[in-house]
Amino acid sequence: MNVKNSRDAILNQALTIFGQLGFHKTTMADIANASKKGRRTIYTYFKNKEEVYEAVVEREIDRVLMKLKDEIASTPAIQLKFEKYLDSRIRAMLQLTKNYDALKIAFINNYRWVEKIRERLDVEEKKILLELYKLGITQQHFTINDVEAYVKNTSLIIKGIELMLIREENENLTTTHIKSLQHLLLYGLLAR
Repeated sequence: MNVKNSRDAILNQALTIFGQLGFHKTTMADIANASKKGRRTIYTYFKNKEEVYEAVVEREIDRVLMKLKDEIASTPAIQLKFEKYLDSRIRAMLQLTKNYDALKIAFINNYRWVEKIRERLDVEEKKILLELYKLGITQQHFTINDVEAYVKNTSLIIKGIELMLIREENENLTTTHIKSLQHLLLYGLLAR
């Protein structure tokens, strides 16, 4: 088994174990036993369970990004792309925090740690938003003077709503906030 496959096998089992036991109760021995590897092997790839957990979450974020990109690519109209992105993006992060208790606790109590883990998500999100805004401008659906500012502000708004929704865990509230965010960003406040 090559290094990547061995590491992936460890992460697959770690995902299951973290889901069953939670972050705090999981030990490196649990991960080693579940992956049918010795603890030495686990320590070859990871220094501690925090590093394993970060790798698991990063891999899940990569999966979220691939799904988001696929959904956007398969949606024809810019408005639908934008709506789909906002809905899928927020729901994906809510699902991640629902699946991983340590991530939810970190979102609420240790936002710096979360920011470190999600740096790649932030970079990729800004690329996606930039692409969506530029496409909207090109197709003359959006009139934006400072695209970079819109990207940054949209990203900040999404994070703020995301944090509130993670705390609430209410599907009706989630749907309401996503729809109002979509409307606000696409149509603004003024009557036309």
